[in-house]
Amino acid sequence: MVYNVVLGSGTYGSVYLATCKSVQVAIKTSRQKRPWLSSGRSSKISESDLMRVIDHLNVQGLLDSMNAQDATGAPCELHVLELVTGGDMFSYLAKYDSFTEAEVQFFGWQLLKGLEYLHQRDIAHRGQLSPFVRRRTADR
Repeated sequence: MVYNVVLGSGTYGSVYLATCKSVQVAIKTSRQKRPWLSSGRSSKISESDLMRVIDHLNVQGLLDSMNAQDATGAPCELHVLELVTGGDMFSYLAKYDSFTEAEVQFFGWQLLKGLEYLHQRDIAHRGQLSPFVRRRTADR
């Protein structure tokens, strides 16, 4: 069941709160396919194909994906993602006004471990990182 609760939105789509098999998840809609060009290869792979091979604690995981149509009948992709409830780093900073040194070390380590994992697989994050850095819980 998809709720009418928008968790975020961007150029290519929106993310909604949903429940799948009694578990809360995030449903990301992509209004158009965005092919990614793999490093040194001429073949294009879809975002879903790329996300299927990613399995790391510090990178949001893909649970499932499917092709669908949006409200206007245009084709779109649906990605069922792990729900990350801690919010983005900007909102966290706005709430607490500053980070402690220990928080900077911890968040920085998590971010760098996730990026290291992606880069070792020749995957580059093309977006602006700050809005996409999410915290697993809202606790300080």
